[in-house]
Amino acid sequence: MKITDTLHFDLDAVLTGQRQDNPAEELDDSHAETQEYPVPAQTEERMGQPLNADQEVMLAYAEQTEQMALMLDGTIAFDPSVFQGMMMTALGPVGAPFAAAFTAAITNQHINAHEVAAALHAHAQATRESALHYQTTEELNAAELAADKDLAEELGDQLDSVKSEAALPAFLKDQLDPLEPGQTQFVGDIASTRHELEKAGIKGADLGIPAKLADGTPIMLFGDSNKPGETAGYNGGIVAAKVENTPEGVKVTAIEGWGPGQLLADHQLAPEHQYYPSGVITLSDGRQFLNVANVYVGDNPDGSPLFEPQYSHLVQIGGADGNWPTVSADTPSGNFLTYATGMQLDDHVWVAATENTNGPISLYNIPVDEITDMGSWSQYQVGDPITNDGGATPNMIRVGDQYALSYMGDGGLHVMLADNPGDFAGVQAQLVDLEHNDYPKPPGFGQAYGGYILPDSQPDDLRFAVSYWDTEGKGSEPYGVGEWRYRPQ
Repeated sequence: MKITDTLHFDLDAVLTGQRQDNPAEELDDSHAETQEYPVPAQTEERMGQPLNADQEVMLAYAEQTEQMALMLDGTIAFDPSVFQGMMMTALGPVGAPFAAAFTAAITNQHINAHEVAAALHAHAQATRESALHYQTTEELNAAELAADKDLAEELGDQLDSVKSEAALPAFLKDQLDPLEPGQTQFVGDIASTRHELEKAGIKGADLGIPAKLADGTPIMLFGDSNKPGETAGYNGGIVAAKVENTPEGVKVTAIEGWGPGQLLADHQLAPEHQYYPSGVITLSDGRQFLNVANVYVGDNPDGSPLFEPQYSHLVQIGGADGNWPTVSADTPSGNFLTYATGMQLDDHVWVAATENTNGPISLYNIPVDEITDMGSWSQYQVGDPITNDGGATPNMIRVGDQYALSYMGDGGLHVMLADNPGDFAGVQAQLVDLEHNDYPKPPGFGQAYGGYILPDSQPDDLRFAVSYWDTEGKGSEPYGVGEWRYRPQ
């Protein structure tokens, strides 16, 4: 950073993927190799004197940095290629390696927009303190150089995990041909009984909801429900598995030390009750809440259907050691939302949720300070339900400059795209055709459900984690979660 220059980043361009004609003022990179900072002539004349104009420049720079952070607070994803171009323009050749590593970290989900925003907030505050504390240009230059070095070392520690990525072969997703509008393609299994080697700590898996641990590690949340003793395999609960993009596709691995019953602080249930994950809500500060549904799997004396949800509650997603705390009271049957997904915009949280297993989906615009009071959500419902064709397993995410909402309804997987979550009510849903020649078995087999949008989706290449199981096969196999891609029309 050169303290006497003022950077002008167009964050809208970063978020939408459009470059500016002049993304930053032309910077003097003649000192890049030595990392010295150019000093204007008027500053040289008063070297050693109390700062005035330079302090104002620093404070203005801090304010711009703060505004960038505030804009990033309101989004989930942005175009890393545009971001890298702007960073390289601003930092010059000396910043190119940092920009490339930083972009790789974003692309591979090691860090996201919220974590970038947090770093910018901290940098803005440090800049303010520097401007007000140091009294001469010499002191300020020295302090800034030291601060930049410390920041580079700190970020370097965070990015060690991506430094070897340049040596990897081309990623599978980069080898796939572009899709035509409306076209769907099966990419491969994420966790399935069709694999000899286990994934995610279990061989077959269900759902696969994208989320992040408190430290930013990408994970997928799997879960299912079975009657006690019904199968020899997985008998319910929630499994968290780490996620990484590899040359062969999405890979999930069990969290070291994890075991049944360790993920939730309040996991203990009677044998006839089981938990399963039913949606993630993301706040601007990076916190995520998991909606957990309780389902009855025992014999029902009153004749009500098996696997009937009984209540739901929120837990705050924590670390890999589990013991995630419950943050909302149980909402009992008749007054709870089986599935809930959403994200914060400004001081409200947009939530798409269903009152039962199969929809319809309704929108809620909830004050952020009431998000853990699920009993109050009903008063914040916005209009009528937005789906008439069911709406199980809804999932809301930002992709590029649009918001996407996926769900399973009559006829299969659907997706809506809108400029704002409040606009989903007027959007025609697009049907994602999952059954074609490269489906895990010939068209027409089994049952597909889930359909969670993966974080590495692009506006013209949406990725989904879709569950499938053979309703007629021995032991209901194959059973698992696969990755599909779809290009919206």
